[in-house]
Formats: sequence, structure tokens, C-alpha cells
Amino acid sequence: MRGARSFVALCLTAALTAGCAASRTDVLVVSGHAVDALGDQFIAAAPLILAAHEQGALSDTDYQRWLTFGEKFKATYHLAVQLWIAAADTRDAQMVEQVSAIIGALSMELATFTTLLHGGPPP
Repeated sequence: MRGARSFVALCLTAALTAGCAASRTDVLVVSGHAVDALGDQFIAAAPLILAAHEQGALSDTDYQRWLTFGEKFKATYHLAVQLWIAAADTRDAQMVEQVSAIIGALSMELATFTTLLHGGPPP
């Protein structure tokens, strides 16, 4: 998980800063990778969090928070994907920045749950 979170953070940083030095195509590619990586991270975390709850390592309250976040994630992630597609079609730098902001926020919130798997504080 830590590697995936680092990868997403690196992609977001690159996407936000590359606009000055790189072509819009490069920025779109990097932001697209960040979107994909976050989706993969969520998919990987879901069964681990369920298993932790079933084994008693995650409280009912924290698991309910996870379920609520999961619904939010699915809706917001879908929006980010659609926005990224629109950005790719139009080469709109502002849309790419919006995608990066959405992915960054989801990534940070997802990280609060993945830290629970390693004994971190609840979200």
C-alpha cells in the first residue's frame, strides 16, 4: 500500500508541476496514470479492510466509515474519470488540474483508511 500511495503522490506532483515544462499530452498521460493508480489502490484496499473487520482488527465504526467512504469514492472517482476523458478530448489544462485535485483528495482520504491496516489512528 505504501508504494502505491507514494506512486500516486508522485504522479500528482508531476501532473501539477509538469505543466510548465512538458507538453499537455505528457501532463494528460501522467494524470491518467494517477487516476488508474488510485483506482487500483482502492480495489486492493477493499478486501484487506473487509478482512481486518472480519478478524476483529477493525471496529464496526471504522468499517462503517469505510463503507460510507467507498460510496463517496465510487461516485467521485467516476466523476474524475469522466473529467479526465473530457480533458484528454479537449486538451484543457484546467480540467487536468481539477482531476489532480479530485484524485489528490481521494488519495489522502483513502490513505487514512489504509493506515488503519497498520495500526494507525482512525480517520
